[in-house]
Amino acid sequence: MDFGYALVRIDSRGIGNSEGRLDVFGIERSNKIGADAEGQDLYDIIEWIGTQSWCNGKVATRGISYYGMVSYWATMQKPPHLAACVSYESASDLYLANRKGGVFNPSFQTHWFRNLVMATQRGEYRNQGVWTVLDKLRRLSDIETPMYLAGNWSDSELHLPGNLIAFNSISSKAKWLEMHHGNHLAAYHLLDHVRRQRQFLDYFLKMERSNGMDEVPRIRFAIKHGTTEFYRTEQSFPPADAKTKELFLTSGLKLVSEKLAESPQPIEYQAMKDILTLKSEAFDSTFEILGSPYIELDVITEAKDMDLYITLRAKDPSGKVVVLAGNHDEPMPSIVRAYFRMSHRVDKQTLLAQNVPILPGAEPQPIEPGKKYSVIIPFPPTTYIIDPGCSIEIDLGSADPKDTIPINLHKGGDITLNRFAGKNTIYSHGKLVLPYVERPRALNRFKNSRGSTYSICSVSPMSPANQLSREVKRPRIWHIFGCPVFGLSG
Repeated sequence: MDFGYALVRIDSRGIGNSEGRLDVFGIERSNKIGADAEGQDLYDIIEWIGTQSWCNGKVATRGISYYGMVSYWATMQKPPHLAACVSYESASDLYLANRKGGVFNPSFQTHWFRNLVMATQRGEYRNQGVWTVLDKLRRLSDIETPMYLAGNWSDSELHLPGNLIAFNSISSKAKWLEMHHGNHLAAYHLLDHVRRQRQFLDYFLKMERSNGMDEVPRIRFAIKHGTTEFYRTEQSFPPADAKTKELFLTSGLKLVSEKLAESPQPIEYQAMKDILTLKSEAFDSTFEILGSPYIELDVITEAKDMDLYITLRAKDPSGKVVVLAGNHDEPMPSIVRAYFRMSHRVDKQTLLAQNVPILPGAEPQPIEPGKKYSVIIPFPPTTYIIDPGCSIEIDLGSADPKDTIPINLHKGGDITLNRFAGKNTIYSHGKLVLPYVERPRALNRFKNSRGSTYSICSVSPMSPANQLSREVKRPRIWHIFGCPVFGLSG
């Protein structure tokens, strides 16, 4: 109210004081009625708000995580009174959020909502269960509402690359994208972020056209340099001028820059037990990773199917792994993590033709034990500056590394010994492809016509700003079923 807005918090069906049956993500009702049930509810709510005496007729949605996700669905319905949307760290595709590379994470889903999400997540493949219905009903290209999007590079397990995909896919001409690191809830509540959200909302709800929002760069990324970071603008993502650096896998588990003369050699390990560590040499020059790395491998499994969990780590000149801040406030000794299920593999050329390489979800492709397959495994988009003397390493296997926090462990569900246990083989001559850009390393600051400077703060894992962010109150898990909606007070 201090800013001149009325905040409306909604109890969705079956939550709080609202009657009805809880339907997580609107999955069951959408499947029954052949329309986006959750989106329709939000349409009705927004239109009710927009016609109240205390509202000037302009309404916005604003939220993080589930709140941000349902905001997509609300804007797809095109309610006439919806003027803007702020969506932070929000997956834009339910299937991709639930099955990274085809791999389901029962630990996170159980933690998130005591088996309710798991119970509705019936189809493993995109052509099974409710996914086909939702794909037809929820199209990002239907979104024409102005949007302020913010994503988290640290969230390999769930929402990444949702905001990046949304930015490239929505039809709105008035759209902004910001990417940050660290705690899942912190950035959304930091004062600099709140100021930018308010500037965006004032521009579209209060019609304050001279507040400088139209001068704010459309794309701003937090770039990680060791354990520090700075913000910089970009013109597009992926960057149009990105180049690639290739590192080739040797039979001795080294990653080298020169193509190998020897014939490909098998490297065996036990699925669900062993983890292979692939190590690069120290780099002799600085380069900045920005984009979606990927790995090309020839693989064989004795099992009925094959999972790969892949962790990309940075090491400083002394050989120590660089530890960053994870999105659950945990120490995160990795840059980015990828997941891959062989029965979900996608044709290599189809995958590389995408702007942001992700496994989109394919029809089931049976595995023939003992047969060699050529696969490509994309990482989520990421950024990191590598300095001279630093190196990288990759953990590869179908078991979680020891530093995995409990919420991200892959145990239970459809991950069974009967399906995945056995000997797996990868071959040397596989390669890691790193997208990189050449940029000035100065921190960008943006000035509007009145001389005011805008810059989201640079936050390192141990900085006072990040410590302060840990004191932000977290909403209890059952509070996420609703959508905070703003209506401008009259």
